[in-house]
Amino acid sequence: MKKYRNIIIVLSATLFIGTAIMAMNSVDTYAVTDYDGNGIITHDEKKRYYLEVYGVDMDAPNAVEQMQNAMNTLGEKYNTNNTETLNSTKETQKQETHTHSYTATVTKEPSCTEAGEITYKCSCGDSYTEVIAMKPHDYESSVTKEPTCTETGTETKVCKNCGDTIESVLPALGHKAGDWVVEKEPTCAEEGRNVRYCTVCGEAVETMIVDKLPHTEGGWEIIQKPTLTKTGLKVIKCTECGEILQEEEIPANTTLLYILIGAGIVALIGVIVGIIAYKRRH
Repeated sequence: MKKYRNIIIVLSATLFIGTAIMAMNSVDTYAVTDYDGNGIITHDEKKRYYLEVYGVDMDAPNAVEQMQNAMNTLGEKYNTNNTETLNSTKETQKQETHTHSYTATVTKEPSCTEAGEITYKCSCGDSYTEVIAMKPHDYESSVTKEPTCTETGTETKVCKNCGDTIESVLPALGHKAGDWVVEKEPTCAEEGRNVRYCTVCGEAVETMIVDKLPHTEGGWEIIQKPTLTKTGLKVIKCTECGEILQEEEIPANTTLLYILIGAGIVALIGVIVGIIAYKRRH
């Protein structure tokens, strides 16, 4: 591999047919281009210039224009011989071939909101980038509203890195029924009621109606005595609640009435006979 410091760029209309010719101290000639297909001329702080040589052809017919642009960038002007001499601050070299060898560098770290970027760069300056996929969110969850027996709750997830928030509904817990409680004992007059209450919130969750108890019958009781002209009434009542369970009519006392009527007639006849007898004696 040959290295040179003084570079003479020769642009000749007669020699330039498809390639640009560069003479290095008249030792050898090479066609030059960079990794983009353009002759690269750079300068350092002291405004000294050097040409990076890669040993590949510059494509005609643009090579002349490319080299002119490079010279114009340096503020140089072509002389009448279409030649230019540059004093290099660094050694230039001919490379017969070049195989890219890339070094990877993460130029942008990925996050949970943006993709990252990794850059691959070769020593020759060629580079390309690839996308690094976004990282997943790192959520931390907490219950921001506790569910109850009848109302839903809320679970909130917050990403520890970016603050992204997700809310989800927690279902209502539902009641937890306790044992049966006697709210009202049944009687022979009214139904009873048993209730189960939620052991968490105290709300009644189930009610059971208990049938009435049977009546307890007592004996016959006369509540209205019969007369000579009117019937009476006797009943059987429940000994617990007093409700009349049975009733029966007592007939009027007609036998006595007849006896009294008969006795009255006999007495009346006796009176009449007595009056008649009295009148006859007097």
